[in-house]
Amino acid sequence: MHLDEQRIEARVGERFHIILSSNPTTGYRWEASYDDGMLDLQGEEYERSSDRIGAGGYQTFTFVPLSSGETLVRLRYRRPWLREFHEEREFRICVAGPIDDACDEPEPPMGGVPPSRELL
Repeated sequence: MHLDEQRIEARVGERFHIILSSNPTTGYRWEASYDDGMLDLQGEEYERSSDRIGAGGYQTFTFVPLSSGETLVRLRYRRPWLREFHEEREFRICVAGPIDDACDEPEPPMGGVPPSRELL
């Protein structure tokens, strides 16, 4: 099992994709677990990287954020008929509203000193 976490910044209503290497000829495929109150799974596609028999490719998950905030998408690479999984990936999704920048780090005030370190 391998756990890899990445951060994705997105905006409400704007599509984003998670693309992972996959080889369904082995019986394995990625399965997504996510908060459907925050994200809408628009589609899942597989594209082969070559026409060779047994060649792998890429599995793409397309999501649209429904509301702002942070959420997690967990993907497990497994054979559907088995409970165990071979690999797991987590993606922390930070969703900003259509006009705000909730995902951005606060900018320091003029002079470049962060607010917590301002001299009085």
